[in-house]
Amino acid sequence: MLPIRLGMLNSSGTQDLIVHVLARDTRYEAASYDNAFIPTNLEVDDAVREDFGGFYAALFDKVLEEHPNAVVTEYAWQATNCDPCPGPVLSEQDLLSLGADVAVGLEDAEDGEDEPSATTTQWTTRVRYRPAEVSEGLPSEVVRRIARRHVNEIRFCHQSRLAGRPANEAGVDVEIRFTIDPAGAPQDIRVTAGDHAGLAECITASVRRWAFPEPRDGSTVQVRLSYRIDASLSTGRRPGLGFGSGGRANPLMSFVLTRLHYRYGRGALGDDLVLRPATPVTGGRGIGPANELPTGAETAPASNFQGRYIIRHPWTGPVECEDPQRGRWGGPPPEVAERSRPVAATNLGTQERTGASLEQLLKNPLPELGLAEVGGRVTAQAVEQETTPSEAEAEEQEGGDDGCGGCSASSAPTGWSLALIFLVGWMVSLRRER
Repeated sequence: MLPIRLGMLNSSGTQDLIVHVLARDTRYEAASYDNAFIPTNLEVDDAVREDFGGFYAALFDKVLEEHPNAVVTEYAWQATNCDPCPGPVLSEQDLLSLGADVAVGLEDAEDGEDEPSATTTQWTTRVRYRPAEVSEGLPSEVVRRIARRHVNEIRFCHQSRLAGRPANEAGVDVEIRFTIDPAGAPQDIRVTAGDHAGLAECITASVRRWAFPEPRDGSTVQVRLSYRIDASLSTGRRPGLGFGSGGRANPLMSFVLTRLHYRYGRGALGDDLVLRPATPVTGGRGIGPANELPTGAETAPASNFQGRYIIRHPWTGPVECEDPQRGRWGGPPPEVAERSRPVAATNLGTQERTGASLEQLLKNPLPELGLAEVGGRVTAQAVEQETTPSEAEAEEQEGGDDGCGGCSASSAPTGWSLALIFLVGWMVSLRRER
């Protein structure tokens, strides 16, 4: 539950609440309010490129007009990938910082020796601590205690980086050397882990985030930590470390990121926001005929939902192929390819309302939102006319000397498109429509 009513105490009016939920194999929705989805797979006018925030705010407000006081799902997707990706997804280290080690069942250890802890795979791991070496400036027990708080990060690095190895090849000695600066931050981090460079790199990234008390008298402290890590096969399971061949998938690959958007004011606010697990949905994948893409969310085995907004540019040149394949949208021509690269749109949750007209900016109608008449809607008659060559075109093609003039009719695109895609709740990108 989120006590959102407290947020109205210092509010001057309407507020936007953005909630990101990270959970294993599960998307979330509101239990105390109605739910709605942002419309997706919408073809829009090229003018949207210059003011996507204004367009999106108008679309979001239209959803609330049809679904008053609803919580709108803007994104629900597996957290470590995207399609397409306008920016970096959550890394393993990001997920660990957010508590993924707890969610996948990696338990902390007692003093002296770390007992084997079951993971989501067929393997258990054992971490043995060796005496820490700490120079003057901080008590060695303080440094050791803080390092032990991060043992799950070291264990995870071992499990993920040595994926697929037999148990007798997964053992490794790890040594971590670093300096604690006067502010308590690790510097000059050096990790050795046998010949496992990936394991050393993963542990280095973890240590970089550790925080220690400030050393006495503004001094620096030299630290050396060493561990022995072994893996053992659980009874009745087949070989393999579990994160690769011979075991189950990396448990971090199962996390789903859900973004919920609630816009409210003093008069509309009722209960606090309570969340519940919800059925997986898909939407905004761009799979299917260009003029028949679903604009809503559909139930699916796994959650792959995103807002997707497309700018298409039909081919205006002569049609020289004998058998043109219409309705197949390819990538942009070279002179505009640079503009089609993914870019990020920010501050959509605090976007000012600019009076954008959905009737003018949308190219396909949204009758479910009362937008049956839009500026560039594609009707069945228009599609039929587009796919039938004119008599002049037919005569020109029939009288040509070389048909396609060297082009491949079966695969030549008839136009190019750009798609604005709302990703991870706050990203928008330009993509090619295949």
